[in-house]
Amino acid sequence: LLGPRDDIKARTIEVLKTNRALFKMRDPGLELAPAREESDRYGMQHARFQQVSHGVPVVGAELSAHYDSEGHLASIDANYISDLEDVDVNPRFAAGDALQMVKADILGRTPIDESALVPDDGKLVIYAKAASVGADGKAQAPLTRLAYEYRVRALESEHPAIWVITVDAQTGDILHRYNNFQTIDAQGVGVLGDTKKFQVSNGAGGFVMQDTSLGVTLRTFS
Repeated sequence: LLGPRDDIKARTIEVLKTNRALFKMRDPGLELAPAREESDRYGMQHARFQQVSHGVPVVGAELSAHYDSEGHLASIDANYISDLEDVDVNPRFAAGDALQMVKADILGRTPIDESALVPDDGKLVIYAKAASVGADGKAQAPLTRLAYEYRVRALESEHPAIWVITVDAQTGDILHRYNNFQTIDAQGVGVLGDTKKFQVSNGAGGFVMQDTSLGVTLRTFS
């Protein structure tokens, strides 16, 4: 055991410091911020960390350490971006301006009324992409940018969505966007007593059933 049974976050950082060459880390104590700690029904403990650069979180970059019921380190899994270049963490425009860019991007791509958009407060993040090979077979250089990330809910519209959009905090370019709106399978009893399967989504105040198979959106209201 590397330390007190209840301090798995500190123990994990010590393990990473000892093996930082293996994990390709510079300084785990500065690059990882404790996110949360939990125990499961099997007596295992889990510590999750968020990768940061100058205190700003790196999108999608996390590390988790897992300890068995006796307090021994069982495994570490991570989506960690090594050799992350230094980033200027001073944005060139305010968060309010970034939000307007986000709304303009949504309205320009989706037939939706602006009044249906409900954004969160947004946050500064580091958007990083490792070097890769493109579809054309050519090498693509790594990308590291300071950005604003906004989550905008549009659950009361005919085209419900939860947009997650990342805006370059230096240039205003949209770096990444995706719809995080999710549905789950459900079933109920039809008017003839048979079982019907359908999909529902988490809307404001509960779940919503809707059908888009006919080319128009049919929604339930009760």
